Amino acid sequence: MTNDKPSETTATKKSAVKKTTTAAKRTKTAASKPSATTSAKPVNGRSRVVVESVTPQIDGGRFAVKRVVGDQMRVEADVFGDGHDMVRAHLLYRHASEQGWHSEEMTALGNDHWTASFPVDRLGFYEYTVVGEVDHFLTWRSELKKRQDAGQDLDLPMVPKRTEINDQFGNKVELGLIGVVTNEERGNFRLETFTPLEAVGEGVKETGNIITGTFRYIGNLVTGRMKADQLGGPVRVAQASGQMATLGFAAVIQLAAVLSVSIGLLNLMPVPVLDGGHLVFYAIEAVRGKPLGAGAQEIAFRIGLAMVLSLMVFATFNDITNLIG
Repeated sequence: MTNDKPSETTATKKSAVKKTTTAAKRTKTAASKPSATTSAKPVNGRSRVVVESVTPQIDGGRFAVKRVVGDQMRVEADVFGDGHDMVRAHLLYRHASEQGWHSEEMTALGNDHWTASFPVDRLGFYEYTVVGEVDHFLTWRSELKKRQDAGQDLDLPMVPKRTEINDQFGNKVELGLIGVVTNEERGNFRLETFTPLEAVGEGVKETGNIITGTFRYIGNLVTGRMKADQLGGPVRVAQASGQMATLGFAAVIQLAAVLSVSIGLLNLMPVPVLDGGHLVFYAIEAVRGKPLGAGAQEIAFRIGLAMVLSLMVFATFNDITNLIG
């Protein structure tokens, strides 16, 4: 049974409920009288999910299926896709007096056969429908499991979601999140200790991470992926120092290390008046065989000084905005 939606197919059953009395004074209900099935032309010449062989039904729906109040109405159906994608099935049901549908996840019995049940808790008419859909996540996980079992290298592309969060001190920080959290609260916290020699190696790695992170942030600024309000000046440095002091001496040392690496990297930028600018002048002198003229150097120093002062003013402006905002 198919409809005109490529990834959703339904088969609906309608039930008439009758009240009868037996010798034991039991009240019975009749549930799920099947209605006629219609078939529409699939979009793009195919249907992603097919639902058929829905049971119970009597004589193709000519007669009602009867159940006793308090029974479970067990519904079964064949639900399958037109390819290798994994599918899911839901049983939707409702009493004739209800507007909304109740949903039950159907269980796969094997060979594309699914089942679920719902309670018959009152007299009246009942309707139920079986809905099938492609489960893209389950399909992705199944394919990933096959590649893992085959010993293949797994390359999983991820696109972090740009999110603005508040850190433990209430500061607004913009981060790229992928939904994986590891912290002490969730029980995934792990503390590693290193020997002095190992600590030197880890310090070198962390220094490299700070440098690459700085250049990555600059690149994101140029491409517009991140905001410039993350730049901070002396006010933010003082604020961060006070906040780190509340966490202990180790946190203050870590902040000092990060600031030292960041300031050293900034000083090596190829901007006149900075050490990086002097290195550029030395390189030009080595190529030309003679230094730049005094006039050219003076102009370059003025441009570099204007750039540095502009950066300081902008960073201080961000600090003040952050304080009053």
